[in-house]
Order: sequence, then C-alpha cells, then structure tokens
Amino acid sequence: MTKNERWLRMLSKMQISFTEEIASGELISRELLSDNKTWRITLEFDNLLTVECMNFLSSRITQYMCEEIGECKCKFTFKYRNSSIDAKMVEEYLDEGIRVLSSVKREISIINKYPHELVADEIIFYAGTEAEKSLVTSQCGLIFKFFQNYGLENISFKCEISNDEVDFKAAHEKELQILENHNIAVGLENYKRSQIDANANKTETSYKGYYKNKPVEITIDEVPLTSIEVQEFGQINGTTKVVVRGVLVKGEIKNITSKKTGKEFHLYTGVITNYKDSVTFKRFYKEEDAQIFEK
Repeated sequence: MTKNERWLRMLSKMQISFTEEIASGELISRELLSDNKTWRITLEFDNLLTVECMNFLSSRITQYMCEEIGECKCKFTFKYRNSSIDAKMVEEYLDEGIRVLSSVKREISIINKYPHELVADEIIFYAGTEAEKSLVTSQCGLIFKFFQNYGLENISFKCEISNDEVDFKAAHEKELQILENHNIAVGLENYKRSQIDANANKTETSYKGYYKNKPVEITIDEVPLTSIEVQEFGQINGTTKVVVRGVLVKGEIKNITSKKTGKEFHLYTGVITNYKDSVTFKRFYKEEDAQIFEK
C-alpha cells in the first residue's frame, strides 16, 4: 500500500469529503512518542493548505485516533512538494502561529504591535530600539519553529530598527504607570470621602487599603503570568485573589520541616486544566484543612 493509499484509506474511515488538494496527500509516518500517549503524524501534500483546512484535518485526525486506540494526543508535521507560497496564506499562518503560541507564552502576542512585511521569502519586522529588536528576534525564533512544523521552513524571519517606529515596550510601561497613578488617586479620593462621612456621622471608620478580600472568578487562560500582569490585574480588579474552575489532573502533597523551628508545613501542588490550557498552583494548608487536600 502506497503512502497516498494509506492517506485515502484514513480519509475514508473518517468519512471526510475531500478536495483534490487534500486527496493529493500522503501519510508519511505515524510515530508514538516517548510519553506513550502522544502521536507524531507527518503528512505531505502538493500545495500549502489553508489554515482552516489544516486545523480541520488536525482536529478530525485527533478525534479519529482517540476513537481507534483510546484517549491520546496528536502532534502534526505538514510538508509540501510545491515550494511556491501565496503571501496571503503566509500572513494567515503568521496570525495562527502567534495565536497558538500565545496560549503557552502570552507575552508573544505583543509582536502583533510591530509592523512587518513579506519580502520574497522573508518576514521583516520593524522595531524602534535595540532592546525591542532583541525581544522581537527571540519571539520570531519561536514562530519560525511553528512554521517549520507546518511546511513553511523556507520562510525566514528578521527584525530591523526603524526610526519611524514607536518603542512599544516603553509605551506599554508608561500606560501601566498612568493606570497605577490613576488608581492611587482614586484610592486617596475614596479615603478622603470615607473620612468626611465618618466625621459627619460621628462614627469611627478605618481605611482598609486598596485590595478587596473577595476573589475574582476568571478562566484559566485569563490567569496573569508575569509580575507586571499580576500588578496590572490587581490594579484593575482591586484584588490579586482569583477563583479558577477546571479539572484537577494532578495533585501532590509535600511535608516540609523548618530547619530553624522544627515546625512541619504541608504544601499541596496541583494542576488544573480546561483541556485547552493548564495552570499549576501551590498552597500551604493547616491540619484542620487536611480533609480538603488529602482526599
């Protein structure tokens, strides 16, 4: 059986109505990775598929594999026999690469702020400073790996300094400073009002500061990752406490003894997921809370 016949047989089992472009495909390999749960599937086609088509095939093949062999994960490598590439489709893959990578490395999304152009087989970004150039170059390296995986290894990345561009990093930090100053001013104004009300009613009151005790409920992909994001989250929401709902997929308890006092502490480390993103959390707990964490 040829590689193309293997591919057509898989399409038939998945009951997919396919175009001529999809029919030109070959199932090059299907390899089980070292974790014994993830499959690396390599496909080759005549011409570059659209992002929509690529995502559709990836989703349907993953579903098919789970139905055939049980719960598993799939990673894909796409290859193409024709090296000619449409500029519009390159832009689509660039947007898709940034979207996918942002789910695990959120700061990469800032690259969208930098102008770019496709010249021949090279995507050139323009930054305002050397520091920004270094930042964009490192992020381009990640996007290039994404491109390699999806058959666009002929596209290279470059970042140049342009005097016409804004220092977006500095501008973002300035925005955060303005927001912080605004929140401080609002906090002081609220404090003054509470003092006036207290004096008017002859009742005592106390200023409890900016942060509230009530946590904010957010989704896993909204969890702030960096210290700057945590600070910004607190300024906007009035608290750094959050409630995140998901499925607990891993839990571990460690008993830690203080070398100085000999006191024992209990540390719970867990991982929760919504099957798209995952977050790790840690929590020290007391003996009276053991029934919650040691179920």
